[in-house]
Amino acid sequence: CESKNSNLFQECVALEASMCFSKSGAIRSLVSMSSFDSTVVDEHVQAVILYKRIKDTSFQDRFRERVHLIVRYNSLIRDVTELKKSYSTDNATHEATLLSLWDCLRPDEKLKERRCKQWGELGFQGTDPATDFRGMGYLALLQLHHLANTRTELARNLLLKSQHPEQGYPFALVGIHTTSFLSTLLSSRSLRYQLFTHAQQHQHSISMDTFNELFIYVFTEFDKFWRGSGPSNIMQFNERWTLFDSNVTQTLNTTLVLN
Repeated sequence: CESKNSNLFQECVALEASMCFSKSGAIRSLVSMSSFDSTVVDEHVQAVILYKRIKDTSFQDRFRERVHLIVRYNSLIRDVTELKKSYSTDNATHEATLLSLWDCLRPDEKLKERRCKQWGELGFQGTDPATDFRGMGYLALLQLHHLANTRTELARNLLLKSQHPEQGYPFALVGIHTTSFLSTLLSSRSLRYQLFTHAQQHQHSISMDTFNELFIYVFTEFDKFWRGSGPSNIMQFNERWTLFDSNVTQTLNTTLVLN
């Protein structure tokens, strides 16, 4: 199974490289599509099949499947980049998502006001979480909210463990750090093995939902790693994260972690 996954990954990587340097504008355009539209992609694929005079129907199907994976991955990069634009307190959707995050994690405690010290209970640095989202923008909030809203019990458990007096960590900031980590891997094309393989095996598309599930996986794995490493205080965070980064990157490039 791992050999089959590796072959799919290698074929997609080789195909994308070939498409990027093709003399045909129709082929190059597949890689640079701004968004995924199945009908448009299939039209371009058919044009390539005719241009290359590909007769083998089995090869045509494999070619089409791999092109879909490549275009979806590139489309996700653009979606993630767009969501990383600054969090805005003037955006009603942004503010509603932030307040919903509080309600998911602290259902029995009413937030006194929008800007207050209570946000520190979730691991934010100050009275206004918006300042912590400056680097990763709305994307970081969306991923934290996805965890809290879809895996509420898990999220509350992680929050509780993050408040350990000796081995605790700032829950929200670890989430933002995780978003930054995954965004970098995605842009550097280091998530292709994971996303290509998952999409093929489970007949799922490469989408924000999949990216958010990776966020939950990495956050949960960091919690295990952090507590298992026996940190004496939060000052060891950068050192431990560097080691964790190396380990989990290797895992994501060789082993399917999503169900």
